[in-house]
Amino acid sequence: MRSHFRISLEGLLFHAPHGVYEGEALTGNGFEVDVFLDMDAGVPVSGLEDTVNYVQAYELIRSIMDGRQALLETLCQQIATALEGSFSGLQRLEIRIRKRTPAIPSFSGSVGVALVKSYDA
Repeated sequence: MRSHFRISLEGLLFHAPHGVYEGEALTGNGFEVDVFLDMDAGVPVSGLEDTVNYVQAYELIRSIMDGRQALLETLCQQIATALEGSFSGLQRLEIRIRKRTPAIPSFSGSVGVALVKSYDA
């Protein structure tokens, strides 16, 4: 049986200029990000080098969210690449990004994109 640790960063809030429309770049928008990182629990974990340092993970996410991209899909891909490059031993990752007030007239709710990747161990 294979087991894993799930390290999560949930409900991360950012105000950023992401979006297709020029007005979104000018005023920015609210975004909520959730990240789930699964690591092998079958190996001993005795220090941060053996797992995901969530402070480092947050800084990677924040630096990407501070930029500007037209699409949420691109943000998900960039976050995934940064996390993959920083943390070896990932079994799976999931990234969810929600735009809290999309530029849609009379819209109530949020829109979002999720990226899920699994890695062969």
